[in-house]
Amino acid sequence: MVYGYVRVSTDKQDTEGQKIGIVEKAHKLGYEIEEWISDDGVSGVKEPGKRKLGRLLKKVKSGDV
Repeated sequence: MVYGYVRVSTDKQDTEGQKIGIVEKAHKLGYEIEEWISDDGVSGVKEPGKRKLGRLLKKVKSGDV
């Protein structure tokens, strides 16, 4: 499974620019994003377990990207 993770800390920010960059990089590496995880309005200083990132880290398996 190939995941794309984006995060913005305010409602004035937009994840679309991040997604474009991630998709471009993934394609260069030969990957296709299969599932997006988005932490909207969440500070990066919060522990991963208090964000969707924490759930993603628990979910990934060997071979996932």
